[in-house]
Amino acid sequence: MMRKGRDSFRKRGFIRRIGVMKILTALSMVITIILTMDISTFLFAAPDKIPPLPEDRFPLKPSDLEPSDLVPSELENEKNPSVHETVYSDVYASKEDIGIQVMITSGSFPSEPEVGGFTIEVDGIKGDHLEVDKVYHDTSELRNVPMAKIGLQNVELTGLHLYKNLTLEDGGQMHLRIRTKSPNDKVIISGTGFLSNHLEVFTSEMYAKKLIAKVLFLPIVLNDYWSTAPEEDLLIRLGGTLRVPIEANRMKLNTHVLTAKKMTISNMVLEIGEGHLVSNIP
Repeated sequence: MMRKGRDSFRKRGFIRRIGVMKILTALSMVITIILTMDISTFLFAAPDKIPPLPEDRFPLKPSDLEPSDLVPSELENEKNPSVHETVYSDVYASKEDIGIQVMITSGSFPSEPEVGGFTIEVDGIKGDHLEVDKVYHDTSELRNVPMAKIGLQNVELTGLHLYKNLTLEDGGQMHLRIRTKSPNDKVIISGTGFLSNHLEVFTSEMYAKKLIAKVLFLPIVLNDYWSTAPEEDLLIRLGGTLRVPIEANRMKLNTHVLTAKKMTISNMVLEIGEGHLVSNIP
């Protein structure tokens, strides 16, 4: 009789464990469905269903610019042959992972240069515990600009390229650039404390050729992601709420504040040159 009681208790315990596993599986499925609905509804709607954006949020089109504004950096270098500059090319477009397309645009990055700031480009980035907040911050050109405060821990970068374009009082143009000597050179950003961010940036515009966030066991992949309002982006803010790890390839940030606990740059190169650098997304 005692053995039967124990067997019955073990069976009930096993059934309870099975029940818990089913509940966890169901919750994972529900979260997956919710994420998919959010992505398709707010980020990757078909072109004819995309809600209109404020006019000041649309990237500049070539037809909106004067010919003098469309001169790439190589042509600028003809005026300053001592300076060698590179035009960087990317694409902004679709979400092939879930089979839904969005409108395709192209142009210079940042698409809103009137906001000011400096550009950070990396070939690759990895980081843990993504944190995203909406903040308002003054820039060199404007006051009280909405932007995303993005925090990460245990950050590893490859192919760092950071530059700031400057215009002198007499109208002359120059730039300050910090980069790694080789695209394979790594930048390590570290710190102490589980709850403190090792890297924080304030950014008003964000691009990534490929952006991966891991939610539970489900990787969310964004291809050719480009946002001029990352502080309002549903998926980015959701990732910050869940404190997910992220990876990205060929990322660009229009940055206004950068804070790092400890940054180690392998083979750093500092350059000061004439002319403005240009980053294009064709």
